Amino acid sequence: MIHKLVSAVSSGDLAVALGLVHHGPEITIDHIASLSEASSGSLWFSTMALQYTTPESLVITRGVNSGNASYLESLNPRLDFIRALHWLIREGLVVQERCGSIPSESRIHPSAVIEPGAAIGPGCRIGPHVHLHAHVMLGPNIQIGSGTVIGHDGFGYERDETGRPIHFPHLGRVVVGEGVTIGNLCCISRGTLNDTIIGANVKIDDQAYIAHNVRIAENTLIMSGVRLNGGVRIGTNCWIGTGAMVREGRSVGDGALVGMGSVVVSSVGVRKTVLGNPGRETEKISCAE
Repeated sequence: MIHKLVSAVSSGDLAVALGLVHHGPEITIDHIASLSEASSGSLWFSTMALQYTTPESLVITRGVNSGNASYLESLNPRLDFIRALHWLIREGLVVQERCGSIPSESRIHPSAVIEPGAAIGPGCRIGPHVHLHAHVMLGPNIQIGSGTVIGHDGFGYERDETGRPIHFPHLGRVVVGEGVTIGNLCCISRGTLNDTIIGANVKIDDQAYIAHNVRIAENTLIMSGVRLNGGVRIGTNCWIGTGAMVREGRSVGDGALVGMGSVVVSSVGVRKTVLGNPGRETEKISCAE
């Protein structure tokens, strides 16, 4: 998703604020985007040097081979992008819309905290001491157990030159599909630039942790104590066993099974079974069978 700025800013002003060298023509920036959604007017970043870039956008990167590209040269593009976000926030240029609603037919425990901007679909049941942050979107007929927190900033940091961790401001949402069940004492972080997405009819047991930018497809079962780190992709009809952990950025294919306590360090294929620490594929049948 893209994140509109309150008012546009010039790429030259941003270069001066960050102390970075500006290459190419100066352009106007009116929104923030991820690499996959960069378009004209975007501010985005790439940790790799690029052969080409999106026309009329500004990328923070190590370099661009295209002669007419607009970019800010950086030795640590992710850190300087984080600095750019903090500068835009301080300048009052990043303000996210809040358009939440709560239908009367949903049942919400009196002790639950629903921040302004959270949207709750019809037929939802929200348990005691649940905290829904702003920018959470719940579809219809969702059940959430006691003490669960959804929509907070995830654990995203980049160290500066002194080793100090600098927080990556989160601008994404948590979007939960129809018929999802989320157990007690779970934590689901909002996305950084893109959304964290829980597909329809996913069932999540107690004390699961789902980090920023995770996407879980329909009909998957997540057992108690599972840890899905940032950017993980889980396919449809999967079974993720009790206490399993999936390393950041890895994917689990449709119909796959991850056994109890397994640690997934490499992506898992469709209808595969993974067991152990580190996780290894076995010949056992998948949960789709």
